[in-house]
This record gives sequence, structure tokens and C-alpha cells, in this order.
Amino acid sequence: MLATALESPILLPSKNDTAKSQPMPLLQLAPPAPTSPFSKLAAMFENGAMPDPQSLVGWRAGKLFRAGNPEDSISVLLAANWRQPSSASGSQVLALTRMENESPRFFDDLDTHKRQEIKTGIEQNKILPRTYVGQNCLYVANANGETGDKMFIRQIGGYFVFKGYASGSRELYYGYVTSEPK
Repeated sequence: MLATALESPILLPSKNDTAKSQPMPLLQLAPPAPTSPFSKLAAMFENGAMPDPQSLVGWRAGKLFRAGNPEDSISVLLAANWRQPSSASGSQVLALTRMENESPRFFDDLDTHKRQEIKTGIEQNKILPRTYVGQNCLYVANANGETGDKMFIRQIGGYFVFKGYASGSRELYYGYVTSEPK
């Protein structure tokens, strides 16, 4: 019903004869440009491409925005390295860990103490994150060390842009890190 109404011209009475009506063309409006950081990252993610897994190795800092609070960022760090899942395994997997901190600039400057804190946090993860090739993206399960966390990564320009669903709340989030390692 609404679609039919929008496709039909709007008719207004003429100045001279209110019984006659003339068709008035319907305006074609472009969708509004994304305004919040959350919606801008969503658009960037949709336009991104599959990243090379090797290009993710190292530590990269950036920001994360949650759907419930799309204007406010938290600090995020993606740490990726190749690991052998077990001594019996002859292959390696890309273990990609996501760490978050409510302070928006926490991971921007990493001194020796912060680096050690991060290494300890990564080593304490009991669940090994698993990275898979998805549809035009990398899919990472358990990136934050919790079962149920799902994250998808694409690359656009000098950024890795990701979207995911928090393990407990299932809240949608978008984030980015630079392609330059820390």
C-alpha cells in the first residue's frame, strides 16, 4: 500500500479549477548520509574487502562503537599471531584476540607495562580464538576469549573494519583498527 502510494504522483488542485488536478512529480531523495561513527563504520564494513590474514599479524589499536551507544567509543586492540593449536597438530591457525578498555585512548600509547599487561591477558585466554575465511571477510569465533563472541573483519583502505556480536548481550558492535601495527 505505501509502496503504491509512493510510486503514484501527488495530485494537487490547480489554481484555476479545484476540480481539475495536475500530477506533481515525486521527489527522489537519496538515503541520508551516515552521521554517527557507528553508522559510518557500518557503511565502511559493507564496502570493505577480504583482508589477507598475514596482514593482520601483530597488534593494532583502534576504536569500537556499540549499537546501544553509537556515539561513544571504547579503546580496542586486535592482536593476531599464528599458533599451533596443539603439539599433535602439524598446522598453525591464526589466533586473533580482541581486547577492549572503556578508556577511549587506552591502547593508543603502549608503554612497557601496558605491553606486558596485554601479553598476560592474551596468554590467560582459556579459549583459543578461531579464524575462518567467510564470505568476503574473515570470521573470528571467540575473539574476546569468551564462547559465543562472533566477529567479522574486512579491510578498506588503511583500516581493518570489523563488526560483531558481543558474547553475553548479543549487542551489535562495529570497530576499526589501523593497518599499521603497534
